[in-house]
Amino acid sequence: MISRMQALQKAVQEAGEKSKVAAERTSWFAVGTVIVSGLMALLAQSLLMWHQRRQTADQARKEISNSFAQWQLKQLCELYGPLRALLGQSNVLYRQMNALVIKNAPVAQFRLADRPAGDFDNKVFEVLIDGEWTHFRTVKHLERVYGQGLGVEPIFDAVAEVADRIALLIQERAGYVRQDQDKLIEVLGKYLAHYVTLKEVHKRARQPAPNAARYVNDDAVFPTEIQGLVDEGFRKLNAELAGWRSRGEPAIAASAGSR
Repeated sequence: MISRMQALQKAVQEAGEKSKVAAERTSWFAVGTVIVSGLMALLAQSLLMWHQRRQTADQARKEISNSFAQWQLKQLCELYGPLRALLGQSNVLYRQMNALVIKNAPVAQFRLADRPAGDFDNKVFEVLIDGEWTHFRTVKHLERVYGQGLGVEPIFDAVAEVADRIALLIQERAGYVRQDQDKLIEVLGKYLAHYVTLKEVHKRARQPAPNAARYVNDDAVFPTEIQGLVDEGFRKLNAELAGWRSRGEPAIAASAGSR
């Protein structure tokens, strides 16, 4: 009887120990599950935050890229494109005037000479003064052709009108000059100085006053380098805008010379 009681007591004790071990194991499992779940939640949250930061950064880059592309488009449409077109129109008119002067001059005192470092087309319009061929500069030599029966007055009046438009464009849109073209800003200033002199010279040629002193500002000649600088900026902007498109950047909404 005693031995049975002892055996039962031992069985109860062993069952209790097994139950305790199982309970401890269950507790540790629960703790482990909580830790793993917490780590997984932290990892998921970190991945989500990383993804959100990446999306935000990508969006910011796209917005910056789009803003820069929009600015380049405005530079192209507001300054470089119109200025390039007006200079081209002025060039054509100026060469038409040159041809008419050469044709109608009673003696061979004008010529269009080839010069590698000449004007926009590597040519220079020259006038014969005191036996020497000299680069014809409008603000210095206009009186030699205007009102001399050579028929250039309508053409040069058109050149002067184009000059008005160029000067107004520069005054209103000079802020669109590319950051890497400091030289162009300087040259645009020279053009405005040329324009003031040109207007006065043209006015006096159209309405000559007896015994009027010659308007002297020979330094304000047409800055021939303006064409090359405008062409350079125009080509760069076109190339950079093409680069945005080729890289699949956001669609760009349209933003909307005398001598």
